[in-house]
Amino acid sequence: MESMKFQKKISRIAPSSKPWTMVVDTHAVAATLLPIVLAVLTTGVLCALARLFKDGIRLPPLAGIVLVALTTWPILKRLESGSGLVLFDLHVLSFSAAAMHLLNEGITSIQRRRVSKGATPVQMAQFHAAFQVATAGLFLCGLAAIYFNKEAMGKPHGESVHAKVGFAAVILMMLNVTFGSLRSLRAFPKLQFLWQDQNHRIFGKLAYLIASSAAALGVVSGWGMKNLGESLAYGVAASVLTIAGYNAFMVKL
Repeated sequence: MESMKFQKKISRIAPSSKPWTMVVDTHAVAATLLPIVLAVLTTGVLCALARLFKDGIRLPPLAGIVLVALTTWPILKRLESGSGLVLFDLHVLSFSAAAMHLLNEGITSIQRRRVSKGATPVQMAQFHAAFQVATAGLFLCGLAAIYFNKEAMGKPHGESVHAKVGFAAVILMMLNVTFGSLRSLRAFPKLQFLWQDQNHRIFGKLAYLIASSAAALGVVSGWGMKNLGESLAYGVAASVLTIAGYNAFMVKL
């Protein structure tokens, strides 16, 4: 009896018949990722409320909230009907919240560091750092969700343009956040949040534009067309790219 239990346990983690793939317990992965996603989202919401209290309502972050709501409402509607949360839902939720809202909060914070009437430049730089770290965290959760989802379904990785652009966005975001963190720790144990670096600015804009492009491509993918409808999917994608272009090219950092 004990031997049978042991064999069943091993079969849950043993390699499948396909090379380089693993049998994935999607419920276990979702149960592991969900608290992390919720924790990072909660942190982002609290930071957004703090930034709102200090700096007031700004259009790009506000528009980002609307776009996230429009993108994720099919998931919320399905949950309301009693259906369970699946890994792909966590992918959509993580990347849309990060690329459409938290990135805009971070960009807006650093853009307004000199003109905010309710917050000091250092506070606005701290908001920027917090939003970027939260974005990176959600990117990793979204990447893990789609990776294990494809493993469970036996589908190949990274074949679509959306996948390639999204992966590039994750890599650039992680590199830029790592550089920014190391730069702020240069005077350790004192944290230095106000500093200027042209390379960080350039690669930050590049990561932002690529992440926004990945989000737009995801919205007009098969999932987006099926769940949002063609008109709404193209409208959300166009809005995401318009906001990204405005933040990257029309407003001085």
